[in-house]
Amino acid sequence: MKKFMVLIIVLCFILISCVKSIENDLQTGGAPIKIQRFVGRFEEAISLNRSFKDKIMIQKEQEESFDIYSFDINSPTIKFEYSIKPQNNLLYSEQLDKDRILKVKQLGNSEEDNILLLEDRSTRNIAKKIAYSGSALISTSPSKDYIVYLAADDFLNRYGLYLYNLETEQTIQLIDTAGEELLNDMAWNISWSPEETFIVVSNKLVFDVERGKQIREIHAENILWSPSGNKLAFIKSDKGYGKAVYLLDVNTAAVEEVFIVNQGEYLPGYIVWNEKESKLAFVIALLDEAKELGDISPYRGIYSLDLKVKEAVRIDSILNLDPTAVENLVNLQYNADGSVLTFTITNHSDRDLYVYNLNTEDFGFFTNIEYLHFEDNENYVCSIDSRLYFVYEQRVMELDEGMTSRSIYRAIDTIEDLYISQDGNSMIIIEKAKDEIILRQLSGFANLSM
Repeated sequence: MKKFMVLIIVLCFILISCVKSIENDLQTGGAPIKIQRFVGRFEEAISLNRSFKDKIMIQKEQEESFDIYSFDINSPTIKFEYSIKPQNNLLYSEQLDKDRILKVKQLGNSEEDNILLLEDRSTRNIAKKIAYSGSALISTSPSKDYIVYLAADDFLNRYGLYLYNLETEQTIQLIDTAGEELLNDMAWNISWSPEETFIVVSNKLVFDVERGKQIREIHAENILWSPSGNKLAFIKSDKGYGKAVYLLDVNTAAVEEVFIVNQGEYLPGYIVWNEKESKLAFVIALLDEAKELGDISPYRGIYSLDLKVKEAVRIDSILNLDPTAVENLVNLQYNADGSVLTFTITNHSDRDLYVYNLNTEDFGFFTNIEYLHFEDNENYVCSIDSRLYFVYEQRVMELDEGMTSRSIYRAIDTIEDLYISQDGNSMIIIEKAKDEIILRQLSGFANLSM
């Protein structure tokens, strides 16, 4: 009898342990985090942004300045970088790092008197006659290794666009143009490829950064670099309305047309790549509505284009979505191989995530997911390899290519944002607790079996 009672007690303990194990699995989605680490705490409001690769910059406002901190997602030790102090009587200023600041000073009353200089341990004059149209026309590369600037070589008669290497101090002229054509181009901008090997000027001219040579003229309405930077997707228009999607291979300068809209439709310009560069997703709108409503013309369709076979599928038609739902689309995101496409639709305070597997045609849905940072199209969903991540009911959710979702982290407080390292091994979670911001790191979750 005693042996029987002992056996019952042992079985009860085993059962209790199993129940606790199931509860723990439910809390973490069955995926125990190998490492959860406290990173830092801020009592005042801060802003974060990914400056280059896995480096995160934190900006904290002080009374008369901004303090800048940084950390790496994989090894998140927060360190103070520098303070940005008010720069008076300048046309332009940008703090590149702790020791270097770019400035444009106006020494007279015209562009001929504007000087671009770099202050570090000494002051280095980079160029004179910096063009100015409400602001100095300057673009620094994400790594802060290069500067592109527009100069008034002969005021009102001739302008030049220049590329400056901050390390070698070498200057290359990219464009030399008569009159104010560059200055007056409202689309003036510089788009850097991910590895900073190419740039696009004003959605028109593509340059090789190292050689400073133009490789192609495209005259696009909208452009988007592929993740590797080897290809450029762009939309060309007819009378101001996007009509076709093209691909530019920057290594060969070859251009290929990959999609043409149907009659009565146009491409508003929203377009995304998958990580392996085999798919493009984009939206379409209706010409009649555009002519009536102008820039507020709503989205009416979602396409996924397979670049290998050049076939496009209309996702909203497959899922039989109401057109009034599609018009509120705010985000498109693939997983790495393009087998899963997600899109987020907002309606007042609701934020609904739709998930569609292009291979199996399986479909999933999550309601009221949380907004993330706007960078790299990650304003609702982050994509790493075959996995997608988003915030749902104060949990960080992971979704695999088989449409299986799991919770990998549950927050006690409100999750404000998250950043994932490029190798997918670490994640920074930003939480808000009363009057403070808390940063935590999760690592080791990426290689766990599903």
